[in-house]
Amino acid sequence: MEKYHDYLTSIERFFAVARCSGFVLSPRDQEWVRQWYQKGYPLRLVFEGIAEGILTHRHHAPRGALPPHHLNYYRKVIEGKIRQFQRDPMHGLTGATPVAQVDDEALEAVAHFLAEGRLLALQETRELERQIKETRAQGIEVLQRLVQQGEVDLEGLWLRLQNLDDEILSLYDSGLDSKTRQWLETQLAEQLSLEPELGHRALAGRKQTLRRGILREGLGLPQWNE
Repeated sequence: MEKYHDYLTSIERFFAVARCSGFVLSPRDQEWVRQWYQKGYPLRLVFEGIAEGILTHRHHAPRGALPPHHLNYYRKVIEGKIRQFQRDPMHGLTGATPVAQVDDEALEAVAHFLAEGRLLALQETRELERQIKETRAQGIEVLQRLVQQGEVDLEGLWLRLQNLDDEILSLYDSGLDSKTRQWLETQLAEQLSLEPELGHRALAGRKQTLRRGILREGLGLPQWNE
């Protein structure tokens, strides 16, 4: 399992992204995190609990209201996820043998991306972008099932996530209106002008990479290292 500092940092980062607000956990929140760490709570279940709590809050709260910034609000949901996890024989905690070997790192990563993807879709107000983000979240949900079944490991997950995002960005690109497309081409031309030494073949590859980066930025998705 992660060292406590890494565990705490991961939760702080996810909580900040999920709430769309920079935030450092309070000493009381950090104590909750320390207890979860000592009890061996998997990060993915903490992420799922936070995401579910935020989705529930957004469903009932006035439009635009930020979710609560203290982890105690989400604690019951997180601990409910843990109890459900402990009762599930597929996790091997009741003496049952899993059907396939599951990559725990992949399981944790895909749960993080799925929770984050659902929140990004929920927070989106632009129609096209919301549809694209919902489609992306559905794709990640399919990947999560494959990971849970032991059919995809961490390396395979990263490859499939990148392929999914390539498809999503192509779909987004094809749906842009003329004004947004003009903005995209302007941004692309400006960035390419900073690299005049590129040859024809290198230019084509660089143009594609830059285009994906601009589209990701327009959607508000995290950037891959390319």
